[in-house]
Amino acid sequence: RLDVFVRGTDNALWYKWWDGAWHGFKSLGGFLIADPDVAP
Repeated sequence: RLDVFVRGTDNALWYKWWDGAWHGFKSLGGFLIADPDVAP
């Protein structure tokens, strides 16, 4: 499974995932003041 996270045009956190096929974006809500980062 691969998860992709982005800041939407509404400044909420959105994600989509791939598990053999891509699934549509889903909102996780919130209000971001900067783009999300990745941590190992």
